[in-house]
Amino acid sequence: MIDRLRAFLAGLSRRPDEHQADNDLRLAAAAILIHLADADGTRDARETRRLHDVIAEAYGLTEAETQALVARGAVADSESVDFYRFTRTLNRALDRQAKQDFIAMMWDIAFADRHLDEIEDALIWRIAELIGIDQAERIALKQQVAARREAGR
Repeated sequence: MIDRLRAFLAGLSRRPDEHQADNDLRLAAAAILIHLADADGTRDARETRRLHDVIAEAYGLTEAETQALVARGAVADSESVDFYRFTRTLNRALDRQAKQDFIAMMWDIAFADRHLDEIEDALIWRIAELIGIDQAERIALKQQVAARREAGR
């Protein structure tokens, strides 16, 4: 019995905690998306709604879970001095397609108020660079999201 307990405890120290990694990814993504929504100095109701919708859709969260993640993300964003902590998490957790999807989510939020501010554009450029999405991909994603939004009007 003691040997099984020791083996179990040893396994815990060697096995990555997937739930924790998933929470870290969600928190990192939320913090960046919140920073983006607030980048131009104002966040209107459309941006807030789109922020919540994007996070809920991406992670399959309920409204209450989304609200909690947004609150935690806002705290993480306010306590951070740079994006390294967040982009490091994204780089470890996401494959190339998921990184592109994340940049598309950023464009979606930036276009939510129907005005792309240069600060939002620069922030997306910076995050894309930090997670390995090149200029051509970033611009193509921007055009795809803009076309989708235009068609949805």
